Parts: sequence; structure tokens; C-alpha cells
Amino acid sequence: MYCIVDIETTGGNHKSGKITEIAMFKHDGLSVVDSYTSLINPEKSIPYFISNLTGITNEMVANAPKFYEVAKQIIEFMGDDVFVAHNVMFDYNFIREEFKSLGYKFEKERICTVKSARKIFPGLPSYSLGKLCKSMGIPLESHHRAEDDARATATLFEMILHKNGQSHKGLLEKELKYSMMHPAMDKEKLHGLTEDTGVYYFLNEQDEIIYVGKSLNIRQRVYSHFRNANSKRAINMINETVDIRTEVTGSELLALLKESEEIKTIKPKYNRQQKRNIENYGLFLEANEDGYAQLLIKRMGKKGDEALTAFKSLDEAKLKLRKWTERFGLCQKHTGLYSHKGPCFAYQVEECRGACIGEESTESYNERVQNALSYLEYQHNSFAIIDEGRTKDENSIVLVRNGCYLGFGYIGLDEQIQSPSEFQDFIEQKMDNRDVKQIIKSYLAKKRIKKLIPFD
Repeated sequence: MYCIVDIETTGGNHKSGKITEIAMFKHDGLSVVDSYTSLINPEKSIPYFISNLTGITNEMVANAPKFYEVAKQIIEFMGDDVFVAHNVMFDYNFIREEFKSLGYKFEKERICTVKSARKIFPGLPSYSLGKLCKSMGIPLESHHRAEDDARATATLFEMILHKNGQSHKGLLEKELKYSMMHPAMDKEKLHGLTEDTGVYYFLNEQDEIIYVGKSLNIRQRVYSHFRNANSKRAINMINETVDIRTEVTGSELLALLKESEEIKTIKPKYNRQQKRNIENYGLFLEANEDGYAQLLIKRMGKKGDEALTAFKSLDEAKLKLRKWTERFGLCQKHTGLYSHKGPCFAYQVEECRGACIGEESTESYNERVQNALSYLEYQHNSFAIIDEGRTKDENSIVLVRNGCYLGFGYIGLDEQIQSPSEFQDFIEQKMDNRDVKQIIKSYLAKKRIKKLIPFD
């Protein structure tokens, strides 16, 4: 049996968004045999542009049941059916996240009608549901409403099954390459992996860690290794793996930090990125005899601790410095990127204000150098990042003090923190390095966290 699902939500991120409508069609492989549809009160406001897209307003869901009130009905309706949806991981992740908040582990076999349609009906102009329905003559009246989208997906699924000999063989997420696995690999353990966020480890016969990875969904990511082993390196890694261990972190940021730390410490055989932690070149701040601030690349040595940031190679260092020079309008002579006499090339094309020939004052130029340096630092000197925990009863915490990463840990929701210094009681001490700083900065720039607490 199959359960064909479509949901509408308050936004595209399953970590921060909530479900506003769900529709499910039970299918026996020939036709729909049952259905279930309900609006859901998301317990948060629906953005205007989402209401404009779906037609679902805050007024419509005000008296609708909350997810926990229909959760049992959803589980009973789905039973052991294969979960089918168009762009399946969108719907699956939202539903899994809702159940996770209730302390229930939601796991299903899945079929994606986007991937299946690409395989069974290649060469169509688009595989988005609306355009696919037009191409294939499938009725779809109210696009972006769960019931109509699920019904159209059910019709599409019937066409896919018919073309595929009434079988879902080959439509499930790619089958694992069992023939490549080591004879000692426990297949049941593989299938029983958690779908939580965290870090995973591949081990060989000698109980050595040969690969470390991180994922928002550990089982899904590990499966991708065993499904997509096409390169010689990937095949050898799967051949050697006899055990898989996992560590749930809850927060993706903690998974990134943990993965980076483990790779640097263990240096697993099949990890390439971050494996080398030798930083040969540093960026140093000096002042010349005229008082102009200079950002210069030098080999790391006794002055290593004084470097503003460090790089593994000279090419990497020059590439970064060129970008900063262009971005902040710095002088190529005062960044060591131009060594000829006279004005630098950037001045000649009117991108340098003349610090190279004394035309720009030291005060003006040095102020822009400081602006560039602030780009290398965190927005706050000392802060705590509060994010998802491993369970609904805790939060994760990452601590930075005086620009230095101190470590991460977990804190119960009922803990009362009187002063920022108390955060240190909840963290496990970790080493700071350039990769860690980049991970934290990038995460704060791109991801939504629960809370950032700055302090002196």
C-alpha cells in the first residue's frame, strides 16, 4: 500500500516552519481507496506571501486542530504504507519534525514522484507539479492546496506505476549496494540508523575510524554513501566498512563543529577536507614608516600567534587578500600585491584612493583597513549561541569569549542562568582554529538559530 501525501506550510524551512494543511490518499497500486484532509493550526502567523500563494489565511486555521490533536489519526491512516510525495523530502521532513516535537520517531520508506517521473518520463520541459500536470494532461484545479495537489500526485503516481509494470521496483530511494558491502557489515544496524542530526563514523575490521561525516539526517546521508558508491575511493570505503557509529547533536552547528574536530584529531583515511591542519601562511598587520597600515602575507613561524588569520597555501592567502583588497578599496602596495615603483595598478584604474603615493591620509586609509579587519572577526567579541538540542527538553550551546571559541554543550530548558559566565559550566572545552571560526561565522550568516546572547 502507498500513502500519497501533500502538505502546505508557513514557509520552506522544516526547522522553523509549521504545517497548515495536510492531505493523504491511500493507494493500493491500482486506485485510491481512502483519503484524509485537514487544515492544521500552525500556532504561528502565516506570512502574507504564503497566504497569497496557497489561499490559506490565519482566519481559516484559527479554529483548525493543532498537529498534536490529529497526530494519532495521521499515524493510523498511514499505517505501514510507503510514503509518496512530489519532492518527497519536503513533505517528509516537515511531518517528521512535527512528530519529533511530540517525542515520536517518524520513519517511512519513501518514493519521490519528481525523481520517478524524470526516470519514467524523461525529456519533459519541467517536473514541477503544476507544469508536469499540464504536460501530461492531469487535472489540477487549486494548485498549492493540499487536497488537489495530492490528488494530482496520485494520478501521476498511477501513470508512473502503469509505465513501470504496476511495480514500485526501482522507484524507492536507490537500493543499497549490498554486493559491495563487507561480509561483516551488520545490515540490520544499517537500517536501524537514526534520522536525527549529528555525526557518523565508518569503522574497519581493526575498529579504526576510516571516515567521519555529519548530516541533518544521519540515516539518509549514510544511505547515500552505500547507494552512490561509484568512484574507486567510495567503493573502497564501503568495502572496508564493517561498523557504523553515530552521535546525535541536535544542532547542525554542533554537528559541523564536531565533524571538523574529529577529522583534525583522528585524520580518517577517507576524509580529505580539513584533514590537513598545518597552516603555513598568515596575514599580519604592520605599519610602514609613514604610518599606513599594511596587511601582509608571511610564512608562519615564531610570529604565528600574532597572525590575524592563517592559510594552508600561498595561493589561498593571495586569493583571499585580493578579494578583501577589492572589497574594501585597499591599496595593492600596502597589501603586498603590487611591487613596482609608482602608484599601484588599482590607483591607475581609479580603485585605490592614492595611499600608495601619499594622496590619501593615513587616518582615512587606516580606518578602512580596520573595517576590513572587522570582517575577519565575529560581530560580537563574546557571545553564546543557543540552538536545537538532542531532545525537546534541552538546547545546545556554543560559547565564544574574547573572539575565541571555547566549546559546546547542552543546557536544560529549565536551567536558570544568572550571568553569562555560568554558560561555561555546561560546555565541553574545545580547541579554537581557523576552520572553527569560519564554520561559526558562516552558520550565523546563513542559518536561523534560536538565540544569540552577546556579553562582555
